[in-house]
Amino acid sequence: RLGLHLQPVVRLSDGVLVAVEAFCRPVDGQGQPISPREFIAEAELTGLIGSLGQLMLQRCFTAARELRLKERGLRLAVNFSTHELARAGFADDVIAMARVHAFPPELLTIEVTETALVDQPQRTRSELERLRHAGFRLVLDDFGIGSSSFNSLVDLPIDGLKLDHTFTASMVTDPRRCVLVGAILNLARSLDLDVVAEGVETCEQRQLLLDMGCRLAQGFLYSHPQPLDLSLIHI
Repeated sequence: RLGLHLQPVVRLSDGVLVAVEAFCRPVDGQGQPISPREFIAEAELTGLIGSLGQLMLQRCFTAARELRLKERGLRLAVNFSTHELARAGFADDVIAMARVHAFPPELLTIEVTETALVDQPQRTRSELERLRHAGFRLVLDDFGIGSSSFNSLVDLPIDGLKLDHTFTASMVTDPRRCVLVGAILNLARSLDLDVVAEGVETCEQRQLLLDMGCRLAQGFLYSHPQPLDLSLIHI
């Protein structure tokens, strides 16, 4: 079975909910969790990743309706396999499904990683540009751990980035990491890119990010990824 978990993205200054990110959480016949990484790898190997991606997007739009994200102007963030992003027609399928569910493109954020451009860069870029032209938001995920992250900021058609949790975890105790985080935030502002800090777990991390001008975050300080729950409406 395919479970859907959601994690809030909040405004650092006051903790107000601005978005939710969706995660695939598969379980076996006994209800035991299966590693999403292994599950997706198997789906790619067997050629089922396209169907899986469509099913999860369908569930994401259903969750968005139940949480009234559109009415509240809240964004929904989703991730796709690198194989799915490179599939010809992927963008058209996303556009069509968003129209069926009457979900505004500007409220759907599609998170991509640099590895999405490794195997089939031209096709993947074409699909991403098609999505962005249609009004969807594109965000570079896990920023800071790739070999060419800074080039990606200008080469990819993106609207923002997510600061990898490894930076958030170490910046309080490592002055050099703290300087690097500040430099990334300044660069992102200069390029007019939004930044979400991942993995915020302590009030000290939150305050340090605020002092450096970071606006958005997600992490255990606010909530673990949780099964779809209408109580998220009140965050």
